[in-house]
Order: sequence, then structure tokens, then C-alpha cells
Amino acid sequence: MDSANQQIASPKSPTGRLMGIALGRVKRLGRPNQSQEQEQGQNRSHYLCLLLLVLITLLMPAHAAWLDAHGSAEIINEDIDRARNEAISQAINYATLQTGVSIQSQQQISNGQLISDNLAITRDWSASNIKLISETISGNTLNVHLQIAVTDNSTAQCVNQNIKAAIFIPATAIKDRRQLNQGRLAGLGPALSRRLARQLDTLSRTAFSHLHAQDYLDTEINLTDRRSYRLPTWLLNNTDSQYLLLPVIEDISLQPSASSWLSWFSAGNQRIFRLHLSLYHGISGEMLWQEHYQLTADWPFSPTQHIAPDSDRFWLSDYGRSIDKLLGNAAKDIDTALLCRPVLGQIIAMAEQHIVVNLGRKNGLKTGDTLTLIQKQSVRDRLSQIRTQAHAAGTSVTVEQLSETSASATLNGPASRLALQLNDIVTKE
Repeated sequence: MDSANQQIASPKSPTGRLMGIALGRVKRLGRPNQSQEQEQGQNRSHYLCLLLLVLITLLMPAHAAWLDAHGSAEIINEDIDRARNEAISQAINYATLQTGVSIQSQQQISNGQLISDNLAITRDWSASNIKLISETISGNTLNVHLQIAVTDNSTAQCVNQNIKAAIFIPATAIKDRRQLNQGRLAGLGPALSRRLARQLDTLSRTAFSHLHAQDYLDTEINLTDRRSYRLPTWLLNNTDSQYLLLPVIEDISLQPSASSWLSWFSAGNQRIFRLHLSLYHGISGEMLWQEHYQLTADWPFSPTQHIAPDSDRFWLSDYGRSIDKLLGNAAKDIDTALLCRPVLGQIIAMAEQHIVVNLGRKNGLKTGDTLTLIQKQSVRDRLSQIRTQAHAAGTSVTVEQLSETSASATLNGPASRLALQLNDIVTKE
């Protein structure tokens, strides 16, 4: 036993002293007699737990830190377990925003206790543990306090620019509008875009929404007009956005819970929700990312009831809450897709040594920031499609004045040697 102790830690070190105390107390138990056997068995378990705690402490990384996170959720229909899950999810989302750490979590809860939480943290941190510190109920609100152990990782792949891109979000297109008759959901397209924009603004570290919830785009034109000019480029040049997000509801059909035709006229059916999202770059017009999302949830309303898509009655139902959670996951996926991409602005006005760019205070720019200039050239390929080429201009500009969506900057060098043009690119150094 002693030689084994020496291999683990030196008796003179703090580690050795801690382990010596734990192991020494276990050894001093001696050989139990019959009257002491039960009590000493319990003590032995306590001492072994102490030893395990010491070992875990010793194995924790030297640069580990605990993140405090708080979350809350409304208790609906006395469903405390569901409120707890939503509160924990909210707490993890807030930790993501406060620290720049991307956290994905899968919780397992048993008898009201958080028994495990599988975490995946991207960027320059990794996770080692999570604790549910407290849970309280105040009225109809459940509150949780979590602590998340994260460890600094020196192999970060992306550098945070502390600058966000604007994402243009039009009204959500509906593939089969006849399905909206079941519930009279005529305004669902704009309502869903508003909800998606809210989730993006709440959860994303890389972007914010530029919402046009009442404007529909024709998704059948393949985003290219007859002159081969890409619609995302034209659209975003006129809205000062960096990306275009197209949401399309592909299926929102009602599934009767019974084989009888009478079930179509009663509540308690299941309803499908299938959403397709595609993200386009505002300068090149290329699709950068796309994903399908689908769920089936309880539809507690009669098909003939009128349900306003912007109402709490819709969004607090099982169906609405499931969609809201799906939109939150979509916002996180978009955030991950943009994580390592630089935010590119464009010159929208220029005069001598001064230029105006379509990045501003909402994007995260500050007075005194330095922007790199990149000259852009559009060429046609062998199929007469427009392709964008870019090369460094070899100079930069310094931001002097800011508005919410634009900035005025001064060239750091003579303008005469540069062939700058409108729509040339800028990015933060």
C-alpha cells in the first residue's frame, strides 16, 4: 500500500498530504469486530468517496473555470419536468451568449434531479462537468442555477472578430397554402419569420436579423434573373445586409389520431411541421448552408377553430412550443455555420479620402476600428454566370463616424493610387 502511495504522489507534496489523509484514515479502520462491522462499513464507504473526490480534484485541469448560468421557464399545465428542461436549456443558451462558448446539451433528468448532461463546447473551450446548484419555484415560474466547468483550449480554430452580420429574413413561404385552412393560419408566414428573427437575435453571437416579415420572395426563380444577376446580391445591396435567409414551410398538414373521419373535426390530433432553411451570401450570391427541420406534435385545437399565429394561445401550445424550440436549434445551427466566416461589408459611398460602408454600430463596429480594403471584380464564366473575384487593395481605413447600419472611414494612405469602386469589400482586421 505504501509503495503504491509513493507512485501516485510524494508524501511531501500537497497532493500527497491530501491522499495520505484519506488513505491513512482508511488504514486506521483496522480489522473490525462484529459489533463495529456495520458502522465501519459505512465509514469505509465515506472514506473511499473522500479518496475518489481527491483523485477527481487532482485530475481536474489546471485552467478549468466554472461558469454560472441561470434560467427560468413558465410551468404550464403543472408540467414541472418540461419547465425544468426549458429552464436548463435557457441557462445554457445564456452561458453561450455571455462567454462566447458554443454549448450543446442533452440532459437526463430523473425524479427531478439532473443526473447527467452531455456537453459539447466549441471554439476555444471544452467541457468537463455540469452541476444543478439550485431549483426554485416562484408562482408559475421555475428557476434553475447551473454551474458549467469549462477548460481553456489553446488550439482555437476561429478568431472572434466581435462583429456581427445582418441577415435579411423575408416572410416565410408556404409550399401548400391549403394546409393553413386547418386552424385558419393565414398569417403563419410572417409570424414564423418574426419568431425566427427573435431566436436569432437572442441566441446568435455572429449575426442579427434584418427582418422584413411582410415581404415575400418568389422562391421559384432559382434566385437568378434572366440577366444572370443573382437575386441575393441585388437584394442585399439594397438592404445593407450581409446574408439572405430563406425559410420555407414544406409541410404543416394535420394527422388525425384515429381512423374515423370524425377525428378531423375534433381536437387532440397530431400535426406535422417541416421547415427548409437556406442561407445565401450577399456578395457572391452563393448558397452557404441549408438544412431541413421536422417535428410532429400534438395539435390541441379543432381544425375549424381560428388560431392567430401571433397569439400566445398558439405559441404556448405543445405545437407552438415545439416549433419555437426547433427555431432555437436552427438559430444555433446558423450561428455555427457563420462562426469562422469573416463579416464582409461594402463601400456604398466615397469621396476623395473618405468612404462610407454598410457596417455600423449594430454590427459591432467602434470608432477607431481599422478595416481592410478588398477590391472586387465581377467576371462571367463559360456559362455566362457572374463570378466574383477579390484581391487585397494593400491599404486600410479607420472608422471615424458611426450610425446604426453604416460607418464613415478615412483612407490610411493616398487614394490616387487606388482604383476603389462602389461595392468594393471591407472587413475588420
